[in-house]
Amino acid sequence: MPMAPLGRLTGSKRNYLPRQKQIRIEAAARQNRRTARDYNDESYFLPTDADEQDRLNRQHEMCLLVLDGRLGHAPVTQPKHVLNVATGTGIWAYEYASAHPDTNVLGTDLYPIQASHSLPNLAFMQHDTSGEWAFPHPFDYIHLRYIVCCFDSKPSVIRKAYDNLTPGGWIEIFDPCIDHLAVDESFEDSAARRWSRAVRDGGLKLGRPLNSNKLYAEWCNEAGFVNVTEDRYALPSNAWPRDGKLKEVGALNSEVLYALVDSLGRFLRAEVGEDEAQALEEGARRDILDGVRFCTDV
Repeated sequence: MPMAPLGRLTGSKRNYLPRQKQIRIEAAARQNRRTARDYNDESYFLPTDADEQDRLNRQHEMCLLVLDGRLGHAPVTQPKHVLNVATGTGIWAYEYASAHPDTNVLGTDLYPIQASHSLPNLAFMQHDTSGEWAFPHPFDYIHLRYIVCCFDSKPSVIRKAYDNLTPGGWIEIFDPCIDHLAVDESFEDSAARRWSRAVRDGGLKLGRPLNSNKLYAEWCNEAGFVNVTEDRYALPSNAWPRDGKLKEVGALNSEVLYALVDSLGRFLRAEVGEDEAQALEEGARRDILDGVRFCTDV
């Protein structure tokens, strides 16, 4: 009997120090020019415009800080084929291919927003992960990150990953949860908390639960993975920690969160009306900049 694919779950996030005055100006301009054209069909509920691509790249930098510069935790050795699902701008796939020149890396995404790259071992393909997987070969390592807003059925995606791995291959999932963790009383009655709850409830109405990372280990086991390991991170909302690394992670996460408030507008408006949505967004951005203490559960 062939060895079952191995599975491991891990989580992470990170970004740049908030430039408060610049952030406020950029957010106002973004709110005025981002229209319904920047949001896509019923397959994906986030924008894909230049602002969102910038946020995704900054988010990637945050992940590197959390993982001490590593692109992943899975103990993969000399993989021949690697698949990066929901590759976004393609930055993870590019860096992995650059670091592993003997590995063929394929990045797939619903939207072809990836920058052009010239690495001979890197390719991108427009692909609906929720549909049929018909790749010409199995993979030694399948990596998914920040898929919280993606896919109607994440268990189905995990099963497809299992079916497309070589025996002994690895899956790795890095994903946050919208249910932010309170650190002190400053979060309890904050606009940031009301915003996150409304976004969470809007996700349920859209058929996209935003707290499903708590179930990934269970779904991996059900799909047939063995040796499933789960690592959890609590990422500070801003630079309040005393620990040097956590302070830097928090400063970077605050910029990611600040931009994310705008990106999650469709989820929020599935739950509340426009006037309330704008008030919640303004309050959440203010809380993020003003140091309200909470953590992102990853």
